[in-house]
Amino acid sequence: MEQQAAVLSKVRGEPFEYVSRPPSLLERLSAPEQAAMVDFLDSPLGGKVSSERAKSAMSQLRERYGHKPCSWEEWCTEQLQGERLGATRSLSYGTLGALAVALLAISTALLSQTLRDR
Repeated sequence: MEQQAAVLSKVRGEPFEYVSRPPSLLERLSAPEQAAMVDFLDSPLGGKVSSERAKSAMSQLRERYGHKPCSWEEWCTEQLQGERLGATRSLSYGTLGALAVALLAISTALLSQTLRDR
């Protein structure tokens, strides 16, 4: 990925700067932990974990991250809300920027219309 970006920057004549993004929650988890997360998200019981695979991964997660004893549902929900909050924050800044540009365009159009009418 980094090499592709470097080649593209040379072709375009732009300076190359590779900025890596932090890994997402799922990328930070091991395969059993990812499976447990998927089990949790796909469970029909409103987030109640029932599979043995998920239960063993839950205990591994608690040991690995040193979390205070809490339910898997609480931990998983907390992690996902943190990820969604970051995405929502980025989305809201983008939305605010688009609204500001739209407001500027509308006010400019109204001002030019007012000046033309005089």
